[in-house]
Amino acid sequence: TYFTSSKGTSVTSSVAALDALPEGVIHKATLLDEDLVIWRQGAARAADEGRLEGIAPEGMVDSRTALTWDSAAPAAARISRLHPLPEWVESPRPADRLARSAGEALRSRLDAQAPLARALEEMASDQRVENRTFAAATRALLGDFDAAVELLCVDSPTRGLKERQWLALEAETVPLALARGVNAAAKLRAAFEDRGPPGKAEEIFAMARGIGDEELAHGAAERLVDALEAPDLVVRRYAYKCLCDIVKPSHVDRLHYRPDAQPERRREGAAWWRGQLQKGLIRRPGAA
Repeated sequence: TYFTSSKGTSVTSSVAALDALPEGVIHKATLLDEDLVIWRQGAARAADEGRLEGIAPEGMVDSRTALTWDSAAPAAARISRLHPLPEWVESPRPADRLARSAGEALRSRLDAQAPLARALEEMASDQRVENRTFAAATRALLGDFDAAVELLCVDSPTRGLKERQWLALEAETVPLALARGVNAAAKLRAAFEDRGPPGKAEEIFAMARGIGDEELAHGAAERLVDALEAPDLVVRRYAYKCLCDIVKPSHVDRLHYRPDAQPERRREGAAWWRGQLQKGLIRRPGAA
């Protein structure tokens, strides 16, 4: 078996001749190029006899890949990538254990011949929080934001979301609605009207959309700091999220405030943020 490239480069000699190599001697050949190389695998006898395993009869090698043959395994060759692709290109991020469990719960409902809408509705009221968030996120993909908004707005020690769960669900559903256009955004706002705390939909939706520099220059920073002491948990969470998105505080500074902390701790944390406001530090890094 032999290889020739489009530039006439000989890559290996006859595999049969390698049988005579002294024991322990390893020969390795690599075909790579800064530009594109087209290679073809040839055989001296029948069409497939003598060709190496692991690769096609012909192909291409570019600046990102190499074709490698090693006499330690003389019957095969391989194409390898010189620089690994980012994880998000290679494959989807593996689901965590709870997400897999929720997916299996939905599949079992569908296997029982339940319509998708009914299965998701049942899961949205499930005792397990991962099932509720999975159902809400799936319904959001289908353009129904009611379940997600209801979960984001729940203020209950038993049925509500932990901070990390809340942030994950918000990131999976709200940006999706805003990115889909005005109709989806309007449905999201309507969900905050119907499922959120009374009279707070406009304030919540504005924070969910994000606070721009012009808004900060016209009093939004002070309103965000004030909202840290709001009676509604979802308002406090969005205010804190916006402040963190704007300021990018250090891990230590983030510990000053927690939206779900006891009132006294929240007041202390809000006081720290008010001090940052008075120093003019509620701004994006690099902003004047």
